[in-house]
Amino acid sequence: MDKLRDLVIAALAITLTSFTYALPDRIGDFALLDSDGAFHQLSRYRNREALVLMSFDSRCASIDTAIGQLKSLQRDWSDQGVAFGLIDSSGGADIQTTRATKARHGLDLPLLIDNGQLVTETLRLTRAGEVAILDPERLTLIYRGVALESAAQSLANEIAGTADNTIITESGGCELNFPMRESHLATNPDYATEIAPIIAEQCASCHREGGIGPFAMDSHLMLQGWSPMIREVLLTKRMPPTQVDPYVGHFSNARYMSDLDLQKLVHWIDAGAPRGGADADPLTQLQFPDRREWQLGEPDFIIKAPTHEIPATGVLDYINVEVDLPFEEDKWVRSVQYIAGDEAVLH
Repeated sequence: MDKLRDLVIAALAITLTSFTYALPDRIGDFALLDSDGAFHQLSRYRNREALVLMSFDSRCASIDTAIGQLKSLQRDWSDQGVAFGLIDSSGGADIQTTRATKARHGLDLPLLIDNGQLVTETLRLTRAGEVAILDPERLTLIYRGVALESAAQSLANEIAGTADNTIITESGGCELNFPMRESHLATNPDYATEIAPIIAEQCASCHREGGIGPFAMDSHLMLQGWSPMIREVLLTKRMPPTQVDPYVGHFSNARYMSDLDLQKLVHWIDAGAPRGGADADPLTQLQFPDRREWQLGEPDFIIKAPTHEIPATGVLDYINVEVDLPFEEDKWVRSVQYIAGDEAVLH
C-alpha cells in the first residue's frame, strides 16, 4: 500500500512539474513614456490580444530591415487585436534626436523611451531589431526573436489560446550594451551609501511610521520585505508620485528620479536586496519635521473641516466637503497646506 501511495505521489509531482515548466515566462507589469509624451503600460493593453514590441537602436545598420519585418507583421495582425510598438533600448537617448530619428524612418508606431534600459532588461532583449510578444492580461512573454514566421505562429497560438510556453529564436541584429547592469553585476550597489540615501530623499518622508505611505521604509528589513512591490511600482511609474513629463518644463517639488537611481534600486532588488557590511542602518536614524506645523508660517485664513470616521478596512465612496468662504472679492492664493487629524488614514 505504501509503495502504491509513493507511486501516486511521484506521478503527481511529475505532472505538476511538467505543467509548471510549460507556462510562459512571467515578466510583470511595466510602463514607459513614448517620444510624444504618451504613457504606455503593459496591463492597460489587456483589451488587446497581444502587444508586440521591437527593440530599437538607430545606430544599428540592420534596423531598417527589422522595421520592415515588423511592419509586415503589423499589416497581417493589427486588425486581429494585436498592438505594435518600438522600444528605444539604446539607453540615454536624447528626446529631440529620438524624434528626428523616428521621423527619418517614417515610423507611425509609438516609440517607447527606455533610457534606463530596465524594461529592455526585463524583456531580456539583447539585440536591436529583436521582437518581444507579450500577453497583457497574464503579463507574460510569449515570444522573443525575429519578426518572421515564428513570430506569426506565436501570435496565432496566442489568439487561439494555445500559447503554453515561451518561444525563443535567434536574432541577428546589433548587440545591445548594458553598461550599468554589467557594472552592478560586478559590484552590487551598496545599501548604506547608495540605496538608503535614495530612499531617504525620494520615499521616506511619506513612507514613515504614521506617514501617508501604506508602509514605513525605516529599515533595511522593511525594504527587503517590500522589495518586490517596490520594484513593481518603480517599473510601472506609480512611484515616486508626481511624475510629470520631464521633457515639458520642470517642477521644483516633483519627484524626479534619475535613470541611475532607478537602475541602482532595481538592480539591488534583483540581487536580493543585500544588507552590505555597514554596521549602522541609515534609515533607522532618519528624523522628520512635525507635519502639524505650518510650513510657511501662520496662514492668512484657516478652514476647519468636519471630522470623518474612517474604518480600518473596506472601500469608501468619494466624499466632497463643501466649506463657506467669507471673501467678497477675488483672492490670489499663494499656497495651500492640509493638516490631517490622523495621517495614518491618508494615502
